[in-house]
Order: sequence, then structure tokens, then C-alpha cells
Amino acid sequence: MTWLMHFAYATALCLPVSAETWTFKPECQGDDCVKEPPRAADAPTKHISETGGWGFSYGPLPTREQGAFPNDDMMTEAIQGQWGLGGRDDLAIIARMGAKMVRLYGNDPRFDGKKFLDYANRWGLKVVAGISDYPYEHGPGKCWKNDLNCYEAIRESYSATLENKSFVAHGKYHPALDTLVLTNEPDLKFFGVPGRNYMKAVLSAFDGVLAAEKAKGLDVTSPDNIKFTAAFSYQVCPKCNHILELRSLGCCIDCANTCGTLGQVGKTQEDGGMRCPRVRKPFHADDCPGLPMIVDLHKAMEDPSSVGYSFQTEGWEQAFANRWIHSFNGFVGADALDQQFIQKYSKLPFNTNKPVDKMIKVFMGEYGDPNLARNPDLLKVDLEKARKLVEDKTNAFVGFNFFQYQVAYWKPCEDSAGWDRWEGEAWDNPMGKPVPRGCNERLYGTFSLGDIQVSKTGGINYDSHNVYPIQCVKPIFRGKPEAIAAAYGGSAPNTAICEAGWEATPKQYCVASRGDIDPLGAGLGWVCDHLGQMGHDCTEGLPAACADDIYTKSDWAFSMYFELKKGEADAASICDFNGAGVVTALPGRLDCMAVKTLASTTSTAAAPTTTADPGRPKNSSGLADKLWWFLAAAALVLGIIIFVRSRTGEPNDSRSSRTVQRASDTHQEFEMTTSTLRA
Repeated sequence: MTWLMHFAYATALCLPVSAETWTFKPECQGDDCVKEPPRAADAPTKHISETGGWGFSYGPLPTREQGAFPNDDMMTEAIQGQWGLGGRDDLAIIARMGAKMVRLYGNDPRFDGKKFLDYANRWGLKVVAGISDYPYEHGPGKCWKNDLNCYEAIRESYSATLENKSFVAHGKYHPALDTLVLTNEPDLKFFGVPGRNYMKAVLSAFDGVLAAEKAKGLDVTSPDNIKFTAAFSYQVCPKCNHILELRSLGCCIDCANTCGTLGQVGKTQEDGGMRCPRVRKPFHADDCPGLPMIVDLHKAMEDPSSVGYSFQTEGWEQAFANRWIHSFNGFVGADALDQQFIQKYSKLPFNTNKPVDKMIKVFMGEYGDPNLARNPDLLKVDLEKARKLVEDKTNAFVGFNFFQYQVAYWKPCEDSAGWDRWEGEAWDNPMGKPVPRGCNERLYGTFSLGDIQVSKTGGINYDSHNVYPIQCVKPIFRGKPEAIAAAYGGSAPNTAICEAGWEATPKQYCVASRGDIDPLGAGLGWVCDHLGQMGHDCTEGLPAACADDIYTKSDWAFSMYFELKKGEADAASICDFNGAGVVTALPGRLDCMAVKTLASTTSTAAAPTTTADPGRPKNSSGLADKLWWFLAAAALVLGIIIFVRSRTGEPNDSRSSRTVQRASDTHQEFEMTTSTLRA
């Protein structure tokens, strides 16, 4: 008995007098941790037509698959994991690269755009929004395939936009909104409708948006409201109705074997036609791409009946005079752009004899030279020239959007597998490797997608089956983002982690998906409950900057749980939370990532003090604390029993059996608790 008593006493002494516990601190702290936007969401702005600017065409669908995507509206909250703080933060990347605006395409009137517009305005980015093809194809009358009277389809669509998308509040447009593109490249979409003039679609769409504005109580004539435009292509358009009016500007048509089908236009210049001579001017300065459609538009506005249309909205003439800005998409270098378009634009009839500030301004919805798309050094020089054209106050050219932000994986590419190989092989020398067959348009992308996921979309079109991973971005090849940023006066993002990928074994974090709120709320509730069972409050150590948003609260709680549990299973299953969590190496809010630290060091009365290894602690979950206290209590109880028995000499009766049984019951209860928590 004596040795048992000494053993129990020694065991009690050797148990910890203070258990090891974890506390949590942010992975990153201080002003350099998260770059907050510099402006308020409602800060006032000026039109690009007044300030000038350069930016990006932005339509990065979150997919590597070719073909149709459920929805191309980039403003929606379902896509905020791409553009917003806490996700990939594309708008911040664009702004830091020196851009002043961002040009969008799709527009689904069902989905609110306030968060996107607020965040863009906080970064000082002007938004050129669009109307998608959907109402033209599927709206009332299906005007695209019929008579091209799109008034009702666009009135209905834009009314829903004004009602649901937060474009307007308190009788004013959102300060981030600059221009609405009524239709993209109508000269290519609508020109082939037999017996119809493509300008009828443009005029009727303009009439439709004005009618929607008037019903909303807006002043359609006010120059303080957003601008309107139609983004024409950069084609020469020899069949445009008024192209002969450009003959006086030295324009010619390179018609070769088709000249005979063009009537007067196809004749030689000596005979009053526009056929190009054999010897052309440098940069083909005698071309006039984009200009014929602009002339056609003005002629149609002067006499709408000439294209078979009659306006329904009062004040449309003044609205056109006060609020129209021309635009086009051109894949051309700055030198050719200047000589083919800009120098001639100021000489068009509606601009002649006017000072520049009274001319109708013009910008490029898409800009990019295919010959420079994979040559960063020459691209930088060209973009610097384009920027100088914008800054030159002697012309009416006020801006351009580089085409484009991300590789358009959804567009056709005959050899997708070959493209993936090419990206890796051409990283340092894109000019030295032939581009895979049919994949040339992918070269326009500034960034490609890496293998590290940063977030997820919400359910596209409210469909929980349409959830897509959002991957990190890296340069399509070395130096391209740096070239653009240098020309824009900004700085390119650090993409080293994305470039290296998971193969480099970067640190793993568990973040909340910036998708739908409902599954996120359920995931947060589950993890807070389980953290409580592990002895932790899910708001323990929560920084104030992370306390007011469900996404950042979830970031903190998810990362707490992940820190305590990692190593017990694979990271993805620990961080799943029924689809609400994402394992990443690139958390958008490092300041809301909880990192565990040892709160107290275990010490004993008999053993020398040792420093715990914070990477592999004894108690990874708090269960160990309970186990130590249980063993301590059991040892003390055993010691007391032995001591009493040694003093009284009582035999081993039923009372001692009941004591042992109660200890066994306690042990069983603890095992059940442990099993429940692990589950």
C-alpha cells in the first residue's frame, strides 16, 4: 500500500499546475496589412469626358471551359469573390495599376449592382456599363431578328435596371457610373437584317432608355447624368450609307476584287470613288475605320425617318446633344489610331468650326494591338503613346480601355491542351513559341488563372448548382502586367504565390467564400458551436475591423477552427463547412485570419521547464486540458482512498467498488464527449 500511496502522490505532483491553452491573433496587423480604398462610396466624381482616362475591359468569366456561361453580369454579388475586398480584389488591382475606369459588358436587371459600384467608386474607378444582348434577342418583339425597333425591349429592360440595380438613388445616378453602352458593335450585329437600317436599332434603344429614365423621374436632358454611347467596331464599312462623305478627308477603301460590287464607292478617286491607290500612306493613314458608322449615326439623328424610326420620348434631341459620347472598339496601335481616326475625327461635319471643348468626345471601349499582345516592351511604349493622345487637349479623344483584364477561356480555342502547355513554355519568351491553333484571342488577356483557389461564386442565376471556383490570377507571361502598369502610372500586383502554385507548398488558410449568405450563415453557426465545445468563443480575439461583416466574422471563426484542427484530416474537409469555406494560400483579408499562439507554458513541480513547440502543441483542441484535469482528479481521489485504507485497515468492500464504478462512469462520459466533438 505504501508504494501505491507514494505513486499517487507523485503522479499528482507531476501533473500540470496550469494547462496549455491557445489564444489567437491576426496573421497581419497594421496599416500595411490591408489596403483600404482611399475614397468614400458616395464621393463625387467627374465624367471621363471631362477628365480623360484609361482602364481595362473587364469580363472575366470564372471558368476555364469553352462555351456559354450562365450569366455575364460582373456587377452581381455572386461574383464579388472576383472583384471585391476579401476575394481576389480585381478592382483594387486595376486601380493600383493606374487605371481610371473599367468597361463592362453584361447587365442582368434582376441583380443589384450597388456593392460593385460602391467599391469601384471607393477606388476612384469610373464604370462604363453595358446592356447585354439578351433584351435585343429575347425582349418584347425580339427586335434583333425582326424590324430592329428595339424601343419596347430596351425600355422594359432598362426600367428593371433602374428599379433593381442601384443605378439611381435619391433622383441621381450612382457617382461611379459614367457611361452606358446601349449596344456593342451594332454595325456587325444588325447590319445584315434585310431591308432594315442598323441605325434603327441604335435610335430606338436610345429612345427606350430615355423613356425608362423619364418614368423614374430623371431629367433626360441634364448633362449631369450619365452619358450614352454605341460602341462601333473598327471596320471601314464600305457599305455604310454615308461613307462617300469621308472622301474629302482623304479616306479610301481597300476593296481589291470586290470594288465592282460597291458602286460609286468602288470607283477610283479620279472618277469620284474611294478605291485605294496601289501606294498607301504610312500606317495606312488613308484608311478611315470606325468613322463611317459615326457619320451614319449623326445622319440618322438629324432625320430619324431616314432609318424608319420616330422618337417617342420628348427631349430626345437635347438629350443627344448633352449626353452622347462616341465610342468604338479598335485593335490597332497608337500611331495608326492617331492617323486613321483621331486626326480625322475632329474634321467630321458635327465637329468642324468648334473648339475642342465643344466637340462630341470619343473613347475606345476596347483597345489592343494584336501585334503587341505578347511583346511587353513594345506594348508599354504603345500604351504610353495612347495615354499621351488622351492627355493631348487639342483633340476630342478622351480615353481607352485595354483589352482585356483576363484570358477569355470561354472563347473558342481549337487546342486548349496545347494552350496550357504553351503558357508554361512561353512564360519567359512568348515571341519564341508559336501560338496553338485557333487560340490567338487568348493573347489579349493580361492575367491568366493559377491553380490556387481564392473564393467561390455564389449560385449564378440563383441556382446553387451554378457555383464556380474563383482562381488566383498571374501574368499570362512575364512582364505584361508590369508593362501596362508602367504606362498607366501605377504598379502591378505581386503574383509570386499564384505563379508558384500549390506545388511550392505555401501556407494554407481557411477563408469564407464570398458567395451566398445563407450557407455562410449556417457554416458560421456550426463552427461557433463546435469551437464552444472546444473551449473557445468564435469571436475570441476578433479584430474590430473584422467585426461588422459576416464574411470577415466567418473568416476569423473558420480560420480559428482550421488552426485547431489542421493535421487531423485533409485541409479541404476541415475547411468545408458545407461549401462555405475555401482553402487558399491567398486570403483577401489577412487581418481577419486567426493564428493560434500559446497562451501559457506548461510547468510541473518535478520536471524542468521546457519550451513548447508552437507548431506541434500537446493540446491541439482543448480536449487535452480536460484529460489532464481528469487524470489529476483521479490520482488525487486514488491517493485519498489509499491513505484512508492504510489508516483504517478496512477491507475491500462494496463501497470501494461503487467508488471505482463512478470513476469508470466518468471516464465513459468523457470518451463520449470526445467522440462527439471529433465528429
